[in-house]
Amino acid sequence: MTPSGQTLCLAMIVKNEAAVIRRCLDSVRPIIDHWIVVDTGSTDGTQDLVRAALADLPGQLVERPWVDFAHNRSEALALARPHGTYTLIIDADDELLLPPGYVLLDLDADSYEIAIADIGLSYRRTQLVRSALPWRYRGVLHEFIECPEPSRGAPLDLTMRRNHDGARRRDGETYRRDAAVLEAALATETDPFFVARYTFYLAQSYRDCGAYEQAVAAYLRRADLGYWQEEVYVALVAAARLMADLGRPLDDTLAVYRRAMALVPHRAEAYHYASRTCRLAERYEEGFRLAEPALSLVPPAGALFIEPWIYAYGLRDEYAVNAYWAGHYRHCVAACLDLLASPAAPEAERSRYAANARFALERLPVPPRPLAFLPTARSGLAPSPLPTLLPDGRPTTRPGPSPTGLSRTGTWEPARPQGGTELMAEGLVARLGVGLGPIDLQLNGYDPARADPRPLVIWIHHAVDQPAVAWLRDAARVARVARFVFVSEWQRAQFLATFGLPPERCVVRRNATDVPARDRGPGRRAPLKVAYTSTPFRGLAVLLEAWAQAAPRDAELHIWSSHKLYGPGADDAPYADLYARAGSLPNVHYHGLLPNAELRAALADIDILAYPNTFAETSCLAVIEAMAAGCRILCPSHGALPETTAGFARLYPHVADPAEHARTFAGLLAEEIADPWQGQPERAAAQQAYCRHTYDWRVRVPEWRALIDELTAPALPAQAAPARRFTPTFRRVEARHGTFTVVAQDFIGQTIERTGEWEPHLCDLAGLVLDETANVVDLGANLGYHTVRLAGLVPRGSVHAFEPLSLCYSQLQQNLLANRCDHVRTYKMAVTDRSGDTIEMEPLEATLTAGGAINLGHTGIGQAGAGQGGDLAFTVRLDDLPLPPIAFIKMDIQGAEAKALAGMRDLLARDRPVLFVEIEEEHLRRHGSSSKAVIEHLLGLGYSLLRIRNDWPTDHLAIPNERTDLIARCREQTPYATDWIAGTRVELHFESPYYYASVVAS
Repeated sequence: MTPSGQTLCLAMIVKNEAAVIRRCLDSVRPIIDHWIVVDTGSTDGTQDLVRAALADLPGQLVERPWVDFAHNRSEALALARPHGTYTLIIDADDELLLPPGYVLLDLDADSYEIAIADIGLSYRRTQLVRSALPWRYRGVLHEFIECPEPSRGAPLDLTMRRNHDGARRRDGETYRRDAAVLEAALATETDPFFVARYTFYLAQSYRDCGAYEQAVAAYLRRADLGYWQEEVYVALVAAARLMADLGRPLDDTLAVYRRAMALVPHRAEAYHYASRTCRLAERYEEGFRLAEPALSLVPPAGALFIEPWIYAYGLRDEYAVNAYWAGHYRHCVAACLDLLASPAAPEAERSRYAANARFALERLPVPPRPLAFLPTARSGLAPSPLPTLLPDGRPTTRPGPSPTGLSRTGTWEPARPQGGTELMAEGLVARLGVGLGPIDLQLNGYDPARADPRPLVIWIHHAVDQPAVAWLRDAARVARVARFVFVSEWQRAQFLATFGLPPERCVVRRNATDVPARDRGPGRRAPLKVAYTSTPFRGLAVLLEAWAQAAPRDAELHIWSSHKLYGPGADDAPYADLYARAGSLPNVHYHGLLPNAELRAALADIDILAYPNTFAETSCLAVIEAMAAGCRILCPSHGALPETTAGFARLYPHVADPAEHARTFAGLLAEEIADPWQGQPERAAAQQAYCRHTYDWRVRVPEWRALIDELTAPALPAQAAPARRFTPTFRRVEARHGTFTVVAQDFIGQTIERTGEWEPHLCDLAGLVLDETANVVDLGANLGYHTVRLAGLVPRGSVHAFEPLSLCYSQLQQNLLANRCDHVRTYKMAVTDRSGDTIEMEPLEATLTAGGAINLGHTGIGQAGAGQGGDLAFTVRLDDLPLPPIAFIKMDIQGAEAKALAGMRDLLARDRPVLFVEIEEEHLRRHGSSSKAVIEHLLGLGYSLLRIRNDWPTDHLAIPNERTDLIARCREQTPYATDWIAGTRVELHFESPYYYASVVAS
């Protein structure tokens, strides 16, 4: 409601939007007063989700048959008209981005356009209309709103994000059906305006379903029809881009770009893509001249499908590279310096801009003073010297700028090793340069005779069985190392167990890549493209045999693999038969090798990374790069792959026998090709979001800087009072149910050491409800004591353990290894009601006492914006992970239980698991909930609760009401005093701020 009392009614049409509807409704809820949602035939429970989400607001869900978009949207508008001064229109997969504390001011226009943020595009669209006027929608597809009476429009300072993950976008045939609808409409349409509009969107649909030749023809037809020149401009640019991709004659393509420039000279997109096309064709002078007139353009207001990044930096980047190769070195330097000064330019590209500026400076007649943005020498990082940088951070053999995304027609062999270790070393040097100077950084080992006084850091990429790390058995050499850096917690745990390294000097810095800023677009291509990008000895033979057995007809296999990746001296002859077999199989394309940047660009066109890995890797850059590109990953649970893929891959148990492995993989591959992402293609975007949080260089570089600062910080003066900082001491403890690495100062660790166990009632109760084939989720796994015990209860099932704190996650990995828990999957994530956010955990010092004791189990999610220096964690909803049917969930997550429950609604409805939930009042209130709210929420989901009355009575066992057998067993056989809670409402009496003393249920 506005300050003067104007009201808003929401009007929507929905069908099968259960996966996204809550996000949309939550985004608009703060500003609406009433709602009308028209459901046109959902079969996935969307209706109930809408009613539940908006239950406390007046409104109605109306079910109507589907006719077409214009009819059903107009129907929703008419139904909403009596219920608000204005009507707000939104689609289920969109969300309104309201600033914190937003208040809608009084409105006086008849309609309002809001900004649309749409995967790299921006434009404005009418989304809010005065209800008193007879608004309606027109058009069979891509309908538009109009009012037959005079009306006045205005802009509204709001943004709506289009997420493209609704039911239509999850359907791979959407665009083909759209094209058919538009073709049918054009066959009978006589209104020239609609003929033009339908032709434009027919071209868009052809493009989106991969019918590129038809798209070009339709775009050009649209351009010839006139009417709205913005639409004509977009059609011309889109046609020219496709013409270039299809290999049409360059001059024909440029002629279409020039036609667009002449039509709308104040837009930069045509200049940019024309310049890029010239650069790729090595017509640099022409590309330079095409870009130059548009450098001062700004995004025009009210234009259709603006690409803001082109105005911010894209056009100037093309101009700079073309300028260099055309000999305009001063122009290149100036453009590169502008790019370096631009806050909008991607951080990952800045090293390339700097390198390009240096190349151009070196070509000027009088060399100026050297610039400081690139290092020129660096010692101590064996085996690779500091590289000269190309745009992707790789070495170059041809001095001069180079853009990204080049297509390579010939074979490529690296001049020196370019495996994952070398790429990581070169990438770190490129980004930190002289910033590495304060430490002596070495790969995998060091020469004692050449050690210097700087802190010695050994960056280990190898596995424990490699000869290059055998020196770790030499205690004297180990003692000289300030830090051992590993690339995964799995690897760190292996080295701690094998070599007994001091855990406090062992840290993890994961591998990194440049993660694309934009998510992969939705939709399914035909044929589906599958790739293998690792070295041949890591699973290529298994893959080729699996491909031969599966014999997919609607998929292609693209192989980028060669032992030559390890440099000119690497012998590729042992794999010649593999390459020959690849060439003989149908739909298999063997490409040899690509430079890493070009390989990453190629992955944007790949659907599935097929990786039947046979080599236990400590991390896997090939998998990380494919995840970052949005590819589906199919690989075994071998080595660090489960940790690397973080729940997003389709994993299967490792198979040692190659023939059996191939048979297993063939079946899985056929299933994925038939149904990629197992019917959840929207998970590709969640995977890419995780990669940005976890694997992007922009995340990794600050972690390395923090390590360097920690090792080189000056000692505090004696009179200075240092801030309280917790430094863990680790201890190995033999408990009743296994061997555990604990933190000596931690309350849980001390309890396990003193009593041999921790909270035994949890597993006593779990033992009453689980059989050995069950699948279990452990939320708040901590050091893994309960994870290990739960794993022992389900030897033929699985445990999925979530722990966001780095220190605890590290202990968890060690303890799973020590207790041989091979059927446990670990996730370094915080489980909440949203996927894809980055949140800050409370710092470890939050529970630190004056005596140095700590309670890691009480460390939870921090308050938003607190900035206390805690770990950053990636959030996930359980509903967004491909978990097997779950029988039991343990939840001890320090007040985040309510949010976690909200993020597992589908799982609870589908699997009806038993829940073991900590319900602690103070923690819940810090996160906006309460004991009463959580208990009544569970009662409303059809659960009854058994509270354990021990010394700290916060643990509850929630059992589905329909499981009368479990209810009887748990109530009769539990050895603990309990409270039984059933019904729909509770009254709680508190004598402590932490837990209730008594409960009355009704």
